[in-house]
Amino acid sequence: MGKMAEVTMELRHLLQMDNFNLFDFDYPIGDLTWKEELERDIINYFYFHEIGSETPDRFKWQFKTRMLLIMPKYVKLYDALQGVNPLATLQVVEESADRTTSSGSSTTSSNTNTQADDVRTDYPDHADISNDIPTEKTRSTTSNNTSTNNINTAEADREGELKREGYQGEVSNLVQNYYKNMKSINMMIINELKDLFILVY
Repeated sequence: MGKMAEVTMELRHLLQMDNFNLFDFDYPIGDLTWKEELERDIINYFYFHEIGSETPDRFKWQFKTRMLLIMPKYVKLYDALQGVNPLATLQVVEESADRTTSSGSSTTSSNTNTQADDVRTDYPDHADISNDIPTEKTRSTTSNNTSTNNINTAEADREGELKREGYQGEVSNLVQNYYKNMKSINMMIINELKDLFILVY
């Protein structure tokens, strides 16, 4: 089977031109390591594909427009995966609650008794009436009782949460699956760029 006739230029030929740089524009991406890897994957995938535009300038404009359009959603997806520990496949959450109660009481009591004698005589003979023969003698008693109770109660609640992470399975498989998920994002981006090239089915 003979070689297919070229309709447009292959990407590799564009990259060999002195005045052509596929990624000479800023697009939304924060991780420079991922940026280098993504650009390398895009170039490697489409290296022998012909561009889907009549001129390099038209292709470059379409490529730039597409990257600016699709990258924000993939940056969010990438950032979400970056926040995941690849080995944290098991998470245990323990909750604890403590209640501390302290109480105290004090009681103060006082009793006061007062007695008074009332003496009356019909025949006073002395200056001191108590020396006379009393006609009538009465005694009165006054009592005062005072009691004070003080009760102090203090309560304290304390709640806590403890999270523990672990993993189940082989470490090598977990890391491999994590890296596979990261690489799948690059492949999703590549799939959204395919219609910018002439593909052979």
